Order: sequence, then C-alpha cells, then structure tokens
Amino acid sequence: MKDTEFISQMANFSSLEQMKNLNTSFSSLSSTINDTILPSLTLQQASSLIGLNVSYVQTASDGSVSTASGMVDSVIIKDKVPYCMVGGQYVDMSSIQKIYY
Repeated sequence: MKDTEFISQMANFSSLEQMKNLNTSFSSLSSTINDTILPSLTLQQASSLIGLNVSYVQTASDGSVSTASGMVDSVIIKDKVPYCMVGGQYVDMSSIQKIYY
C-alpha cells in the first residue's frame, strides 16, 4: 500500500469516528431536551391557565363526545403530558378548545 493510500484511508476512518461522535452528542442533546426542558416549558405554559375558565372536549366511557367547561384549579405533568384540574377531573391540555376569563 502506498503512503498516499494509507493517509487517505486514515482520513476516512477519522471522519467516520467524528460522525459517530456527533451522532452520540445529538442523541444526548435530544434526550436532555425531551426529558428536562420540554416538561418544564409545558408546565410553565399550563400553569398560566390556573384561575382561568376553559372549554374542553371530553369523551365518556361509552365513547360519546361532549363539551364541558370550568375553571382550572391546578396543573400536573404525568408521563410528560400536561393536565389541568378542572371541576375535580384532569383534562389533557390538547383537549382544551377555548380559554376565557
């Protein structure tokens, strides 16, 4: 093997190692964002609803869908999903349709 071929091959291995390191770093960053930053942001956003009235869609055990409303008393994050306590039940924030005073 000639010197130039050897050097070229070493450069390729070095590039491959750097790409692998970048992939590991991006995976770590993604985990940090999903496990730490996003739950904090959603909790902050959800807590701004405390004391406000909301209308939301609720699904009964028989599958029927209706609209209900009430004041948000508190907020909880469960399995990285924000829920608002409205009228004694937890309401997924994604089911809230209207926010009013």
